[in-house]
Amino acid sequence: MITQFSLKYHLSGYEKTVFDYIEQLTELFSQSPEGQQIVAQQKSIQWTAMFMEYAYEYQDTLVPEMSEDDVEEVVFDIFPETLSTPATEAPHIINELRAFWQFLAREYHLENAPRCVQIFTDEAVTDLTELLADPLNYGMAKSMVMEGLAQDIDMTDEKQVNKWMAEYNEKLAAEMLQDRSSFPHIFDTPFPSDPYGFGFGDSGGKQKADKAKKAKRKMKKASQKKNRKHK
Repeated sequence: MITQFSLKYHLSGYEKTVFDYIEQLTELFSQSPEGQQIVAQQKSIQWTAMFMEYAYEYQDTLVPEMSEDDVEEVVFDIFPETLSTPATEAPHIINELRAFWQFLAREYHLENAPRCVQIFTDEAVTDLTELLADPLNYGMAKSMVMEGLAQDIDMTDEKQVNKWMAEYNEKLAAEMLQDRSSFPHIFDTPFPSDPYGFGFGDSGGKQKADKAKKAKRKMKKASQKKNRKHK
């Protein structure tokens, strides 16, 4: 059992230290009254560490520095884009993260926690369910996984996954060739060496892809926030 822990943590760029922090805080939450209630309801703590990992990976933040907008971006934007999980998990995600922020408010008197707790409402369950179910929100990797699951591909079987990846990539290539023949003017300029921002080729292409993704997330976040207010 962890006996000493401080939320005052400054990101140092050493990822192992960051993920140790996330692991310890998740364990403390699981031992708390709030966490034990989640374990009783849902069998285990499943989403808390992932929430913090995504906040660090996409925003370079941890819970003490997170604003309400940061929290909403992870839950209503980044999760639907990247999280390969059924939409039926939305109530569990919202329930667990509400309890997590309640724990942070009670145990550490975190200043931003009470406001963040208010994000995780019944309306948030409805919103996240719709977002997780909408293929238009899926990133490229999630699209491949979700389509594979729909075709009964066993994602724990390496051979099946590799075969499915090859088939999926062939299909994408065929679609790109079809687009090229249908809309040739779009392809007047050369393709970037790394069109999807995976980190191959020149760094300039990846930087542009990262900026485009951030801009897309901001636009989606603003739209989602506006829609939630009008409901």
